[in-house]
Amino acid sequence: MLKSGFNQLSIIFHMLTAAQFYFKYSNNIGTFIQISNAFSQVQGALILFTNS
Repeated sequence: MLKSGFNQLSIIFHMLTAAQFYFKYSNNIGTFIQISNAFSQVQGALILFTNS
């Protein structure tokens, strides 16, 4: 239960964070996608801590 909740919150968190930068500083969707992908990679690296 904790793992699935963490995964769902992390997806929402990185999308909201990326959206802030998109609307505040950028005018193109490529930057939004790059930020979203970067958060996904960090989440993938940190998932080892939640799985153990």
